[in-house]
Order: sequence, then structure tokens, then C-alpha cells
Amino acid sequence: MTNRDSKPAGTDYTLVLGRVHDKIGGPTRTIWGYVQGLSRLGKTSTVAGLGSHNDLEANFAESQATALLAFNGPTAARALQLIRLYCRSKGSTLVIVGVWHLSFFILGLCNLAHCIVPGVSRPQVLLVPTMSLTTYDWAKHRLLKQALRPVVAMILRGLHGVVFASTGELELSQPAVWRKAAVVLHPSISISDNEPASIESRDIDVLFVGRLDHQKDLPLLIRSFALLEEVRDLHIIGSGDAAYVSELVKLASDLNIGDRIQWHGWKSHEETLAFLRRSKVVAVTSIIENFCHVAVEALVSQSNLVLVDRVMSAKDFAKYADIDVTEPNEHELATSLGSRLASWADGEAERIASAAAIRRACSPEFAASELDKFLALGKESS
Repeated sequence: MTNRDSKPAGTDYTLVLGRVHDKIGGPTRTIWGYVQGLSRLGKTSTVAGLGSHNDLEANFAESQATALLAFNGPTAARALQLIRLYCRSKGSTLVIVGVWHLSFFILGLCNLAHCIVPGVSRPQVLLVPTMSLTTYDWAKHRLLKQALRPVVAMILRGLHGVVFASTGELELSQPAVWRKAAVVLHPSISISDNEPASIESRDIDVLFVGRLDHQKDLPLLIRSFALLEEVRDLHIIGSGDAAYVSELVKLASDLNIGDRIQWHGWKSHEETLAFLRRSKVVAVTSIIENFCHVAVEALVSQSNLVLVDRVMSAKDFAKYADIDVTEPNEHELATSLGSRLASWADGEAERIASAAAIRRACSPEFAASELDKFLALGKESS
């Protein structure tokens, strides 16, 4: 694959992320899904990101992307490479994946500058915000993000559109500022190879998958699990700061459920899918979550899904699947967990129907076609 500081000839879409994430991360899986879907629609795509070409190869070499562009070196050098990418992308579409990173600001400001000059040819620029546009008290670099909010608002007004992954995030992000906005559930790369296991092989009662940090609110899940009347087991997949993990282990011990929780640490994507196929219930307790790939994978695995209503895509998932959406308190969550576990044997038909519906809604082909249609409507109206 190429690593030129330009748009390869014939590329229809260039998807640009910030730094290169590990393969199991949500932004990476989203890009994979869009690349796969666009390829199946006969569209070509380039993946670009901050980092080394080896990093991009490690994450996207098998993603069906036409080419990979790595922007590395000092910040000024990466900024210059991004400016060149924008200037050489006229006639195609730049899709900025995520926000609050260098790629977003450089490409967004380039686009804003071209908006001011009438009659100048420029690329279509869309934003797919895999992370929230809103600043929260717990967020990293919160003060810096708050200071940059006016710049972000100007950039957003100059974009050709924003493709949100949930109606919750669209509503929260003050849609009046958008020129155009749409909701398209992120495409999942796991919907075809994540075949469910039989009911008899479901040996895990409750499963959590995710980073072990404050944003995922593991204390809520642990306290809720302690309230279950029947003796159940909880399996936790993910890694995090050692001091924070120690706090979680101590909380479980203080609640006398330490022997009922298994901590598996970090697992590869393939290993995680295997755990999902063994689980009766998958719980998501995040303080805020723009989208949740684990939720999609749980439904396709025919596990029961319990989300707190702070997950922005909870309403969207509920349109397609039989799930529980609870308030973020331990009594409500414990009730949902207990109910789903108790009714596991009787819910096979609903789980099968939910899996089929979410496969369609989160297929790479469907997401890519919706993105393409959204872009076409923008061209017609401009």
C-alpha cells in the first residue's frame, strides 16, 4: 500500500483519524466497517492517521483500503502533511473520524478558510464524531477542550455535514449549529463472523467488556451485581491503571463478592468475541458513551443486553432489539440483570430476532450506503 503525502488517484473517500488506535478500539472498528462497506459498494477509500506507517499497516492492512497515509514527525510537520492532503483532495470526500485531535482541527480550519473564499473548489468534508463533542467534568484535558469550544463551533459550521452514531449524541450536541446532520449507526466488523453459541454452552452469567477506567463506571456494575438475590458470576474483560483496578477489586471484596468476579485483563478482539458467545447477559454502565460496539457484538452473539440510559445509542438499539435500558443506579440495574438472567431460557426467539435486526442495521454495506446517500444529498443541495 502507498504512503504518499497525497490522495491516491481514483480514491473516492479518505477517512482521517487522529492517532492510530489499537485494533480493538471503537474508532478503528468504525473505520474498518466503513472501508469494508464502501468497498462492497464499489467505492475506493484511503485510511490516513497520525503515527507510523507500520502502525497503520498493523491496524488496517486487511481492511480493504486502497491505500494508507501515515502522518508522522513533529507536530508542525504533521500539520503541513494534513494541509497538503486537504489541498490534494479536491473532487473527493474527506471523512474526519473523531474530534479533539490534530487532524480534526487542521482539516477543519482548512475547510473553514476555503468557505470564506467564494468560487474556490474544495473537497467535501464530513465529520463522524466517534467521541463526544460535549465536554464533561471527567473528560481528559477538559479545560483545554472548553477553551477550544469556539474554534470547534466555527469548524462545525463550515463542514458539509456531521454523521452521528446516535440520536442521543445528536440531540446533546445542539443540532442547530449543523448545516446538515444525520444519524447512522456505526458499522460493525463483527456481525458476520460472530456466530452465537448454543444455550447450553452459556457458562457466563454477566460479562463486562471495556477499558477499566472511571468513564466506564465499573463501581456501579459491581454494586449492582452485589444486590442480585441468586449467586451469579461476573466476568470482566479489560485493562486499566493498576491503582484503579486495585480499587475495584477492593470494592468487590468489601461487598463480599470477590470470589464471584473473574478478572481476565486485556483480550484480543477474537478472544473477546468468544467470551461474548459464552455470556447470558452483557452489561454497559458507562458514564457517557457515544456508541457501543460491544453492545452490537453482544446482540449478534444472542446475549441479553442491559444498558444504562447514559449510553447515547441506547434509544437507537432499542428500536431494533429487545434490550433493557435502565437508570444509572444499582437497584434499577440489579433488577434488570436479575430479570434477564431469570428469563434467559424463555427468550431465545427474541434474541434471534434482535440479532437479525442489528445485523442489518449495523452492516458495513448499510452504513456505507447511508453515508454515500447523505453525501449525494449534500451535493444536490449545494
